[in-house]
Amino acid sequence: ALADTHLIHGRGAAPAATYQFRHALIREAAYESLLKSRRRDLHAQVAQMLTGGDPTLAEVRPEVRAHHWAEAGEHDKAVAAWSDAARSAEDRHAHEEAIVAYRRAILVLLRLPETPERDAREFDLSVPLSALVGIKQGFFSDDYVALGARAATLAERGGTLQQAVMQDLYSFLIAWSAADLPKACALADRLFGLAQREGGDLSLRVGHMAQVLAQISAANLDAADAHLVQWQLIAERTNVPLFTNEATGVIGAGAEVAYYRGHPDVARQRIAQALAMAEASGNPHELTMALVCKAWVHVLLREPRAAETAAARALALAEENGFNQANHARASLAWARAQLGATSEALELAEKSLVGWIGGGVPRLVEARRVREQVRALAGDPQGALDNFDEVFGQHEDNGVLRAAHLIGRADIQRQAGWPEAAEADLSEALALARRTGARGIELRAATGLALRLRARGERDAARALLAPVYGRFDPDLETTDLSEARQLLDALS
Repeated sequence: ALADTHLIHGRGAAPAATYQFRHALIREAAYESLLKSRRRDLHAQVAQMLTGGDPTLAEVRPEVRAHHWAEAGEHDKAVAAWSDAARSAEDRHAHEEAIVAYRRAILVLLRLPETPERDAREFDLSVPLSALVGIKQGFFSDDYVALGARAATLAERGGTLQQAVMQDLYSFLIAWSAADLPKACALADRLFGLAQREGGDLSLRVGHMAQVLAQISAANLDAADAHLVQWQLIAERTNVPLFTNEATGVIGAGAEVAYYRGHPDVARQRIAQALAMAEASGNPHELTMALVCKAWVHVLLREPRAAETAAARALALAEENGFNQANHARASLAWARAQLGATSEALELAEKSLVGWIGGGVPRLVEARRVREQVRALAGDPQGALDNFDEVFGQHEDNGVLRAAHLIGRADIQRQAGWPEAAEADLSEALALARRTGARGIELRAATGLALRLRARGERDAARALLAPVYGRFDPDLETTDLSEARQLLDALS
């Protein structure tokens, strides 16, 4: 009858027909004419029908059910439906949609009486929500910090060890992203202690993950690798990712650790594993993160073609999806293209990589600054690059591995500028730092640079005595740019 009045129009044949008001204002007027109790009853009937398993309604998205349960005043069922909607969006890698659904689940949940059970449910919803916000906005963004503050309140009221572990993870990631390394390391230690007390796989995985990142930031390479191994054992046993990018982030970081410790083969194996997992997940952010890590490993290995391929793909994905890893990709791409001769384009990329960086970045921001000066020198302005290098050294002075890499980068520019004595001093300091931290990959590069300087002064025996034992600690079957240059120099010194 309503169809005959032209107030609504139908689609399909009864009983499977669907009907829609011809204008939103008509629908709103009809809705407002209903008593609130009648509205709730109708919403409940619709929600119940959508939940009843009718195969003709199988394609109805969960947020529709959530809306009707919420309007029916069935808050528990609405929270469950919004949670389903959020997980469904996550499965489709629709991150913004998932964030909205998790937030709505929490808003409906807060209509329930305040109880310990409600706090626990809110905390559980905040964990995947915060992970998604970190993906989209960064772990130093205002939204992520606000979520962390709310989680702290809930954890204090809840009092469970697992909640305390997850709360410390929020705080750790904020401090780590802000480059507050003393605070980040202290939080990682406290988090790990709580995880050991709690004893569950989830807590221990989080604890080992935080320790991998913290120990890298503190240049404790052996400790970082040991925590990575323990994380892998637990991850293999549980075989379920805790949140997006967990595996990619940990294994990608482990690839860098392997390079620094003098195991380029292991670095390649780990980054290949991270990339394979990301490809299999179908998650564009996992893939972006894996490609960012892969590109940087190729920068460390001095493989510009491979770095360019990975970084260009990562940048395209980041820009297409609005991920905040675009600047990380630009830094690697700038280095690669400068090495391949496209210095003007590379310098533009390097400058752009530093715009809008969220947080202090550990250690990517300072590495991006180093890349910019390396590119500037290759573009024909070594003096300008050296003048700007103080900014590169301005952070993370206690990280011996990072400082050694900066010193080697500056030494290359000093040689280009015709300052061999200054380059030698930087290489000598880098060599000492590399030996102190066990960074054999950095040690080889510094030793090769110093051996070249000694040979230039006619001190061939000293050059060989310096380089031969460093090179000898590597597997002779390995092939990298650094190993090839060291081998060629040793042959020339024979």
